[in-house]
Amino acid sequence: KVLNNLNFEEKILQKIFLVFSMTKCALKSRYRKTIAGFLWVIINPVLTFSVQALIFKNILKVSVDSYYLFLLSGIIPWIFITSTLNMTASTFVSNRSVLVAFKLDPWIFILSQTLDNLITLIASFLILLLLNGELSAFAGLKIPLFFASVLLLSLATFFSCFFVATLHVFLRDTQFVLQFILNLAYFITPVFYPRELVPDNYQWLITFNPLFILIKPFQNIFWKYDTSIYFYDSLKAAGLIIFIIVLALWYWRSKKNDIYFNI
Repeated sequence: KVLNNLNFEEKILQKIFLVFSMTKCALKSRYRKTIAGFLWVIINPVLTFSVQALIFKNILKVSVDSYYLFLLSGIIPWIFITSTLNMTASTFVSNRSVLVAFKLDPWIFILSQTLDNLITLIASFLILLLLNGELSAFAGLKIPLFFASVLLLSLATFFSCFFVATLHVFLRDTQFVLQFILNLAYFITPVFYPRELVPDNYQWLITFNPLFILIKPFQNIFWKYDTSIYFYDSLKAAGLIIFIIVLALWYWRSKKNDIYFNI
């Protein structure tokens, strides 16, 4: 009743406060009663980066200039996308009791988890750049370009998660199919090997790979810095995001009246 009596501006502020409160609670609950606390945020990306670097650079001898920057610019956004998708796929179903009992917008759960993982993304980039002595690569114009890329990546991930979570309400196999697709996509997304290693007749797999389209701007910033290519790839990413937003909102509007009967 109180929420219904609020004006538009107050409702927006109420939702913003709710999102940040849930994000804060998610961070606290994830690392509660742990010794390292917030340090666990970057342990998974650091270990993943270290193992990949060891295998592909030092053992398999992948020939790529500035390989550590190349790997960093690909693997951290990849972890953000895939972990957020996996963590939110069953959000509406797992939070059924809360959604039924309280008048909450379901997307708030998705947004709070996205923001939670976004903190991990930014922290991982900064710490790994520092550990590899490459913090100077994050300077000047690269800073605003980095945060612009983070914004594009966050929007794409949020609306992708929103679509997947809605789909999961009606197709409970969605979470398992998603995991299979992401595992397969890892090998056809050039995050640990350069695109040039892919034969010409398979290049279309890279060109139309939505994950690579979202990751490519980060490679342009940290690996092969070129503002003209960066803006071109960012426009491609923006076009993909528009498609994802339209798809997610269209599916939500077509199914929202049945959501609460199926969760």
